[in-house]
This record gives sequence, structure tokens and C-alpha cells, in this order.
Amino acid sequence: MKMMRTFTMILLAACLVAGCTGAKSVANISGGPQAWIDAPLDGSSLPLAQPYEIVFHISDLSGVMMGELSINGQLLDVMENPVAKQTLATLRKVWTPTEPGNYTIRARSQNGAGQWSEYAEAVVTVGGPTETPTPTQTPLTVTEITPITVTPTPTFTTAPQQPPPQLVELMFTPSISTNQIFYGGCGTDSVTISAQVSDPSVPRVDLYVRLLDAASGNMTEWSYYTMMSPTGGGGFSTNVTATSIPGYNTYSSATLVYQFVATNANGEIVGRSPRISDIGVAACGITPVRPPVEPVQPPQLYPIVPIVPIYPISTTPAPPIIK
Repeated sequence: MKMMRTFTMILLAACLVAGCTGAKSVANISGGPQAWIDAPLDGSSLPLAQPYEIVFHISDLSGVMMGELSINGQLLDVMENPVAKQTLATLRKVWTPTEPGNYTIRARSQNGAGQWSEYAEAVVTVGGPTETPTPTQTPLTVTEITPITVTPTPTFTTAPQQPPPQLVELMFTPSISTNQIFYGGCGTDSVTISAQVSDPSVPRVDLYVRLLDAASGNMTEWSYYTMMSPTGGGGFSTNVTATSIPGYNTYSSATLVYQFVATNANGEIVGRSPRISDIGVAACGITPVRPPVEPVQPPQLYPIVPIVPIYPISTTPAPPIIK
């Protein structure tokens, strides 16, 4: 309880430093995942057709995983916490309004248990170009005066709201060459892991791994393993050697838990598979023991992002796995 009070005070102090004032800009400071918008403040006026950096905070005592940003109900971006397990993070997104009018900016956060916070809101006004009425007058004479003519100011209307972006769930069909590998010089020491992606235009799939101890149920941290080799038609494959798994000798008998992360040619994540637990990893001389598998999380939905054939594809790992 004392820890929660301390955490709440830290969040309030961070909020004051960031300038988040007004009930609309802060969501749920009583506990659980939280979000607040630092810029723009509620009631602000923004210039038309000029880039503006939206800044918001996400937090949770148990670790905050990601933040979501939307404009007038339309999803703008879903951003992961750049430091996994961090309890407080600042996220930024550049937005360029193309039409004048009123806009509602909403932000929320998600913790490691998948719980979303309430929305934080800021309503802003985007101004358009204005014209000052210019009087036109014919030179006066003794006998005739022409009335002044005023040019009316154009009336701008807000563009109709676009439907929210369509979400897509990529399907991953895994296959393995064996369900048990060993380290220490005995038996089979490697396994071929393959994945068939439902969208054959996906150009890249990365493999992330961790170990689940058979005896204690403890787990190592998620680690990026490799970029899988494409085999054609949405297929990807890679070979995993027992001794190349980070922390392979931490446990004498464990289960290899792995997850596929798909990205497009621009490096944007377009899908994640559920966590898969079907390969044993054991030391030589140890009878493999298979623990209960890690709970399977459903794959996440991502906005459809056009896959642009830009090559070569970057070898930079995708963002860390969401716990």
C-alpha cells in the first residue's frame, strides 16, 4: 500500500512537470495502467498543415507495455514501451492536421497483464487560412457614390470522418523437426523451426525465444534469436542450436518458448503469433521433464499497413516481445 501511494505521488509530480492540466488530459490516476497527454493541452489551437509533435505518458506499477494514440476515433499509432518492464515512459508522435476543425486526441496505455487504461483526452482546434474582407470603392464624384462592396469570408467545414483502419490478424502455422534437443555432446542438439504466414506478401519474420524451467516454473527473459530465412509463398525457417539459446544452461531441463514477429518492408510490425511451447531443452544425462506450458496469449491485431517492396530489408531486430 505504501508503495502504491509513493508511485501515485511520483506520477502526480511527473504530470505537474509535464504540464498535464485539466480533467480531459489525464486518465485514471487511482491505480492500474494510466495515460496522460502532455502536448497539446486541452483547448489548444494548432496551425493547419504544419507538423505537430503529440507527447503523452504511459505508466503502470507492474510495468507498462504500450501506448495507443487516436484522432477523432481513428487509430493513429500503437507504440511499445521502448524499455520493457519500465513503469513510466514518454511516447511521441508527429501529426500533421490537413483539415481545419475540432479534433479529439485520445491516448491510453496497456500493462503486462493486457489491461488497458481509460482514455486521456485533449480537444484542440485546428485553424484554417482566413481572408480579411477588402472594401472596394469607386472614386467619389459630386453627383454619384458607389456603395462599398465586401468580399465574403469563405466558410470552412470539417472533412467527414474516415472509418477506423481495418485490423488484420496474421495466422502463423508452426512446424518443428524434433520436440527435444540436448546440450553437452549427446543426442540431437538442434531443431528446425518453420512458420507459414497467412499473408504471403509478408517479407520478414523474426524469432524470439525464452526458456521455461521444468522444476521451478521460472523463466529466462525474452531474447531476439534471428531473422528467419524466407522459403517462398509466406514460408520462413531457421535452425536453433541448443547452445545458441541465450541462457541455455540456466536450467537442466526446460521448455523452449518461442514467438514469431512479422514486419513489413518498412520495419513496421504487422503481426505476432501466440507463444508456442513444444520443444524440450535438457542437459546430457538428464531425463527431460516437460513442465506445464506457458499460457498462450492470442495474437494481437494490427492496422493493415501496405507492404512496399523496399530492399534490402533492414536486419535490425523488431521491438521486444510484449509479455
